Amino acid sequence: MRPMYHLIDFEKVDINKIYDARLYVEICSARLAARNRTDEHLAYMELLLENNKKLITSGAITEGVQVDSDFHVTIAEASNNALIKAMVINLEEITHACLRRKGGIRIFMNYSYEQHFNIYKSIKDSDEDEAERWMTLHTRESKEFLNSL
Repeated sequence: MRPMYHLIDFEKVDINKIYDARLYVEICSARLAARNRTDEHLAYMELLLENNKKLITSGAITEGVQVDSDFHVTIAEASNNALIKAMVINLEEITHACLRRKGGIRIFMNYSYEQHFNIYKSIKDSDEDEAERWMTLHTRESKEFLNSL
């Protein structure tokens, strides 16, 4: 898949615009994942959550960013919709490019872990409404946090 970078004027893209798009794409992704996920998707999400917990202890921010991205892409994969997965992958890449332009990538890993766990649990329970609620909260609070950097 070719990235959509050539379509985007990064001078005009900021965290607010990225997260406005992410909000709707990620909500849809989480709802569909709650409906369509497999045991393999759940097992991989569990592995990513375990890795995230280890990274919190070690304070490995760079690796934490990758685990965060992998978690969101895995949810999109579990949605069983290739277009949503492509959008999530591109939004992850655009987010990272914007953060690099701002001067660095940091995440609040403890905070993110708790929200990721609740998203995972909702998907595991096949609860589309809870998956949407947790993903909405996570996306909005991530936007606020990143805007504070």
